[in-house]
Amino acid sequence: MKRARALWLLPALAALAACYNGSEVVELQSMALDSPEWNLGKSDVGKITTAVDLGDDLVVYSDKGAIVVSGGIVSASDSTVTTWGASAAIPASDGNGTWSVSADGDGRLLRIRGRSVLELVSDRYGLSTTKVHALANAAGTGVAFALDDGGVPEVAFADGKTVQRYALALSNLSATTWRFAGAAADGSVTSVRLDPATATHDGNATRIAMTEALATAFDGDRLEIEAQHAFYAERVDGTFDLILADGDPFHGIAASPDGVWFGVGSRICLYGGGQLHCAEAGVGGTATLVGSARGVYAIENGGMRAFERRATGAEAVWRASVRPVFARVCSSCHSRGGTSGIDMSAYASWASRVDLIDTRVLQIQNMPTNQKLSGDDLATIAAWVACQRKPETCPAP
Repeated sequence: MKRARALWLLPALAALAACYNGSEVVELQSMALDSPEWNLGKSDVGKITTAVDLGDDLVVYSDKGAIVVSGGIVSASDSTVTTWGASAAIPASDGNGTWSVSADGDGRLLRIRGRSVLELVSDRYGLSTTKVHALANAAGTGVAFALDDGGVPEVAFADGKTVQRYALALSNLSATTWRFAGAAADGSVTSVRLDPATATHDGNATRIAMTEALATAFDGDRLEIEAQHAFYAERVDGTFDLILADGDPFHGIAASPDGVWFGVGSRICLYGGGQLHCAEAGVGGTATLVGSARGVYAIENGGMRAFERRATGAEAVWRASVRPVFARVCSSCHSRGGTSGIDMSAYASWASRVDLIDTRVLQIQNMPTNQKLSGDDLATIAAWVACQRKPETCPAP
């Protein structure tokens, strides 16, 4: 992978246009949370620092090494590295699938090879002489890295062909299609758009003037910001709405197919589809969050708990029976950043296309395009379509 260097200064300072009118712009709703057991075997996985959910596998990084959990059971582990920093599921550098990658205590990048063995991959991104302290998947278009190059902070963006570097000091990173963002030490936020043709900065970098920003995340193409006592969401015009303000400390932020999760005191909140839901979760004010296809993991004091929003009716049917079909058959094309360009990884995407799914998947049967669904899979989707259209046909919970 060719390495290039692009050093630039931010051209503009944009004020955060949030709604400070004494109330939030969306109604706060309660939600019920389930806490499914992710470690069914009750294995000793040590004190957990971070984790990556790959769907079929969960990779836990702890003081016992990198541990692969499949179906709730530890299937493999590598104890050669026991100190960890940030981690992420990122596009493989060879273009073949998705890797679970974490930075170790020395800032080296390691991936899980063959679902069992750690492999050093810093050199594949031109980063063998720099330390990585944060990384983020740019929705399949590349990977953003926050670096320390001999005491000089930078951000690198790798698109599979080149690695561009930018003179930015960001304490964390989030990314989406040809865009990345992060919070700086002074509590401001920087957002950078890249040119898809060259993966280089096209002049639309913006520094968002704040003093208390902690971290960022993307819900699709929309940037969301977590501050010490507030949560903001970007509008189409690039300004921001105040979604929630609270006296309890905000902590942890993670994107998922259902939206963005964040912690507020002992509660966990989910903002997605223009709706805000919060629930008491019994977490501490220092918990970090890791997103997954099903919900979120909360890591605190070396332990980890899984949470997902409790579903009813058609959504519960979709989660229990259709989502496994999606993961097995459809996800390679219809995940965020997939080849189809249509993200179907969340229930809301299926619900909004129920008629199209009925026509193409069940009637014409020209979707998926690369294989035929089994009779059982077709029956599963047909039962969900009926439930979605007529809730009285849904099975009892």
